[in-house]
Amino acid sequence: MNYRDLMELDCMIYFVALAEPSTNSLRIFVERCNPSKERTSIEMAGQTITDVSPIMADEHLPIIQLDFYSYVSYTVINEVFMPSDNEEVCEGKTFRIYTKSKALDFVTSRTSAEWILPDQPFTHYEIPCLDHIIDVISHSEPTVTEIDRNTFFNDEHQ
Repeated sequence: MNYRDLMELDCMIYFVALAEPSTNSLRIFVERCNPSKERTSIEMAGQTITDVSPIMADEHLPIIQLDFYSYVSYTVINEVFMPSDNEEVCEGKTFRIYTKSKALDFVTSRTSAEWILPDQPFTHYEIPCLDHIIDVISHSEPTVTEIDRNTFFNDEHQ
């Protein structure tokens, strides 16, 4: 599986963990999830919202690990504070690649990435998880690995 395969997925994902396994490399773990078949009510801001479906991790699917062996920038933003921007241009469903974005503008104006590596254009990868939006600007596509859930949750990733 590669990142372009992930771009075809149309599902919800949870952010599980993030690490820098070595200097200037990035490892992201996410899991796919689905609305539960059960219906419930929740309290939010003093209001009761009825007949909602909790979103649950799909325990039959492996954890997705994305390894960026090098990056220019990455951010993790609380999804509540992520504004929508109709001027940005992307492709992909759950996993996205932007060809025009404020994150690309920021990296161009605030870093020396274009000057240091002029022959290696960078790409804006976005992983919009429930509760978190992860944006990575990198010169190379991430490696995608699927990890058995039991191995992951019983290993050092906790």
